[in-house]
Amino acid sequence: MKLRGFVDDIALAKLLGTTLTVSAAGKLLVLAAALLLARLVGPEEYGFYVFVQGLALLTAQFAALGWPTLMLRLVPRFREEGEKELLNGLMRASNLVLGATGILSLAILAAIGMTIGHMSSDPLVGTGWILAGVLVPVMAWRLLRRAQLAAWRRPRVAIALDECLPPLGILAVIVVVDVTATKAIFGYGLASLVGVFVATFILMRSSRFGEVTARIEWREWSTIAFFFLLGVSAKFIMNKTDIVMLPMLADLEQTGLYGAAFRLTYVLTFPQVVLSMVMSPRFSAAYSASNFGLLKREVVRAYIFTVTSSLVLVVPLVLWPAEIIDLVYGQAYADAPGILTVLAVAQFLAAVTIPGVALGLMIGHERAVSALTVFALLMNIGLNFALIPLYLSLGAAISTLTAMVVFAFGVLIMTNFWLRHLRPAGRA
Repeated sequence: MKLRGFVDDIALAKLLGTTLTVSAAGKLLVLAAALLLARLVGPEEYGFYVFVQGLALLTAQFAALGWPTLMLRLVPRFREEGEKELLNGLMRASNLVLGATGILSLAILAAIGMTIGHMSSDPLVGTGWILAGVLVPVMAWRLLRRAQLAAWRRPRVAIALDECLPPLGILAVIVVVDVTATKAIFGYGLASLVGVFVATFILMRSSRFGEVTARIEWREWSTIAFFFLLGVSAKFIMNKTDIVMLPMLADLEQTGLYGAAFRLTYVLTFPQVVLSMVMSPRFSAAYSASNFGLLKREVVRAYIFTVTSSLVLVVPLVLWPAEIIDLVYGQAYADAPGILTVLAVAQFLAAVTIPGVALGLMIGHERAVSALTVFALLMNIGLNFALIPLYLSLGAAISTLTAMVVFAFGVLIMTNFWLRHLRPAGRA
């Protein structure tokens, strides 16, 4: 048993190491694309790009209706239990759901954009809503395909397609044409679409069910997915909420400053996001097998890795924000260092909540995670209305930090409780 555990630890370390390498390459491409685009187009036009991308990703998160996270929980369990009919049904149902919600989201955002375009003094905001609507179906499918590949134990492929291709699309636009924010958005969208097609092809080859019928449990799966939707990522939703609210409560230049600072804090969470992709299916499988000792060890290892990697990355951003902003973006973003400091601390807290959130979602406590997430999100939105008019983009950063302190404290308390009161898994 000890030898088997040692071999498993080596395999996990190898998988995590190679996946982190792929993700690091993706993050470097994202930073390179963001840096070049921000320098070439300036804060205001970069703010337009950040607004469109943020609105599209935020809407896609809701359009996915929690089904990507459902993949991470149920695919490993159905594979462990040999439930091929349910597995086939789950894959088909997720495709049907996102096909419908993607088209609906496109129509809604396009209608809102046309309305805003007629009413607003700045037509760019309306155009932004329309462009975001065009991106939403692709972004939603990206979320689903990434989760499906990770659930099938192919996290490296998932990250390569989801994180590396989109920034390559932006870089291609920068190299080939006279770049604008709109052209960068189209390059980003087309590259994302290519990734979705490739992921679909890989999944079709990996999940051949032959003559196995598809058994779909719509009510049960939709209920679980709904709470996943609410609890999947408070950090992501809160950050994108700031991006969406800043143009309305401040202006696109402030949105650009916030987006530039936030992009630098992006490096804080990428090791933990990779860890979550690798460990979530393992949490689910261990819990399904009632192997609570293994589950606790996996969670402890996840927290050790998370805290260590986050501290290494957050210290430079907190100690030398002005120097980093000037080096990366130049004097046009001279007002961003204070925003970077606040967001760095907020992202550190967000990073250390990832293992606890993943645990809760994989062992059936999605309602508790959802309740805490919604509370933190509403707090963030309320504080944005109060602080953005007073402190502009710095106010948005302070709102995020305050909400994240509450969220992180709540996750820590719940994780400790869950590990002390583990019970055998039910059906779903």
